[in-house]
Amino acid sequence: LDALLIAIAVIHVFLAPYTKVEESFNVQAMHDILYHRHHLEKYDHFEYPGVVPRTFIGAFTISFLASPFVAVINAFKLPKLYGLLIVRLVLGSIMLASLHHFRMQVRRKFGEQVSSFFAIMTALQFHLLFYCTRPLPNIFSLII
Repeated sequence: LDALLIAIAVIHVFLAPYTKVEESFNVQAMHDILYHRHHLEKYDHFEYPGVVPRTFIGAFTISFLASPFVAVINAFKLPKLYGLLIVRLVLGSIMLASLHHFRMQVRRKFGEQVSSFFAIMTALQFHLLFYCTRPLPNIFSLII
């Protein structure tokens, strides 16, 4: 059933590849980390910090894990959209690993049938698998 959850999340990434305005801070942060690296003066965050102080921890973690894949994309001179897809897939992978761990704890506590029911209910719902690849603060908090 984990493969079903993964497949649905990946389908959502490719059916809706672009981001929403709520994701812009983390998307821009990941862009700056991946493409500007140590050139902090180029980071958009310094020029437009926003009204609410925010953290780079989630964006940095995802960027760190995605950086080898983004390096390959850069080597082939592919559009940055592919970098966005990669960071979303990395985020989704971590989120789905957390969900798998949660499901295994449900199985340990309540049995295989409840664990399977949980996976099926998750697959049938739209929100969790759609948003698990979205760089939103709430999603970052779910993977901790």
